[in-house]
Amino acid sequence: MRAWAARLRAIAWFSTIVLVAFVGLPAPGHAFEIVQYFPVSSTGVPPPFPDTGWRIRYGILNSLTHGYGNAAIWEIQSVEFMRGYNAAGDPDWITVLRNLALVEMYVSYHDGYEIWDMQGLSGFVQASGALLPSAGVVAASVQPDGVVIAEVADDHVRWMSIADQARRGQRLDLWATLSAANYRYIMRYSFLDDGTIQARVAGTSQNLRSVPVGDDTGMHVHQGAWRMQFDLGAPAANEIHVVERIADPDSAGASLQHRPFNNGLEGGEAWNPELFTSLMVESTLIDDRHTPPHKIGYSMMPLRGGALRNFRKYTQKDVWAALLTAPNGSTDRLRYMDVLNYVEQARPLAGQPVALWVSAALLHVPRTEDFGADGYNASQGVALAMWTGFDLMPHNLWDKTPLYQLP
Repeated sequence: MRAWAARLRAIAWFSTIVLVAFVGLPAPGHAFEIVQYFPVSSTGVPPPFPDTGWRIRYGILNSLTHGYGNAAIWEIQSVEFMRGYNAAGDPDWITVLRNLALVEMYVSYHDGYEIWDMQGLSGFVQASGALLPSAGVVAASVQPDGVVIAEVADDHVRWMSIADQARRGQRLDLWATLSAANYRYIMRYSFLDDGTIQARVAGTSQNLRSVPVGDDTGMHVHQGAWRMQFDLGAPAANEIHVVERIADPDSAGASLQHRPFNNGLEGGEAWNPELFTSLMVESTLIDDRHTPPHKIGYSMMPLRGGALRNFRKYTQKDVWAALLTAPNGSTDRLRYMDVLNYVEQARPLAGQPVALWVSAALLHVPRTEDFGADGYNASQGVALAMWTGFDLMPHNLWDKTPLYQLP
């Protein structure tokens, strides 16, 4: 009875998405909280004792009020995941991330023309009911900040057993749109019921240049850059490893290599698709409930068709890691384009809270689908959305297959 009573005390709500405006927080902007439990029925209501849940706090940082640049920034200040219940029957929450934000959108054209969209005075598009889906989701609403939209949607099959039993997954999508001159950047964070986090950005709206069909001189790359901090219960006790599959050249076999990120020092690493490179952030203190226990962690998995490399040195690596305190002593929000200044001392990462900068790029080659029917009239056509980003996948966060129940 004690366990069930604890659940009743800890979980109470009247709607699928719970929002709280926090007062007393420093400028700029207000902070909001979204709580979402799973599974959610077709009516949008979760069960009395949900399997999992998310608690997300975020803020909109207005233009010229922070150190990331001049544009408005959507900063997710904390991300907590409920991975079921502990032995006492209480919801088992773990803080996964802090201060996750898309902090730069670097655009590089074929002729060397460059744009840094987060350094201009870009602001967010005001959300409205017109942007909500008319079908295909369980629930959708514009948040009180007037910028972010929350949607709960089906996420297809989460697992299927040898007995052909299956469970469909669900996810919470939070998205907002940045207006950057002729472009609109759709930022989306998806929080899956199994603990996975997906970060995405898409470019759409009007092309900057009109070019003839078959002329690829309008080709350009959009490179998004995110900044984040892993928490996992004790930020200073996390270790960062690069995980790669090393093939045996004389057979079809392979081995898995774990090595410290950049030899354990501040600096950068590049994704290598031939090695299936991923990043592992693992706690040295917090165990899961498995027998025997394992240290909890998250894997960062790239989602990309290519990588932007040019004379800008920050494009030479895809992930950068630096201590939260910059060499100049600053702990404030910092610009991505200055990341080499933050890692120049190559300080040891062990035993210190670390900030990660992660980039992902997409290549836009103009096509007739991106323009008006009469040729290249911007008022009659828009560039279709193209997406890039990365996934954060739980690693030993669960003691067993999530959401799986024995028959």
